[in-house]
Amino acid sequence: MLSGQVSEGCCHPQNKCKLGLNKKSGIDDVQILCFPSLYFFMACFEGILDRHEWWSSLPVNAFEGAPFWLGNISLWRFEDIMQGLRYTNCPRPDYEDRFHDVRELIDTFNNHCENNYHPGWLSCLDESMIYWLSKYCPGWMCIPWKPHLFGNKYHTICDGDSKKGCPLIYQVELVEGKD
Repeated sequence: MLSGQVSEGCCHPQNKCKLGLNKKSGIDDVQILCFPSLYFFMACFEGILDRHEWWSSLPVNAFEGAPFWLGNISLWRFEDIMQGLRYTNCPRPDYEDRFHDVRELIDTFNNHCENNYHPGWLSCLDESMIYWLSKYCPGWMCIPWKPHLFGNKYHTICDGDSKKGCPLIYQVELVEGKD
């Protein structure tokens, strides 16, 4: 669905310098493109609290060892990308904007979907929660009637036309909260 537009958007010149993309021994484009896939894959498994366990060399059993091989990126390279990656190239505004770091990414997603995706006749507007346990996350809120009480809240529009396959979110609006 998303072309190189988002990955290019995340690889601003300041990121390339921080991540060592301009150096001979630095991170290459393949590793940058593998990073989100690995990160999303890791996010699908509950109960693995320490990211380092994914690169464990211990034999696999019920309590330890890496059940999957993440050989595309070494642990230290993965950590370098985590620390150096930024999702915006815009300068910080004069006022406090807790969502400054992700605002450009959300706008890029919405613009890409607007220009490249044509929804069917049935669309569904809903509130979505992105599950998040840390109260230090920007926009963290508690919604008592949601299945996942804590996290970030979004207004989303989803294409509900079953003839196109599975439903797809094609517009996202971040709910910023009261304070």
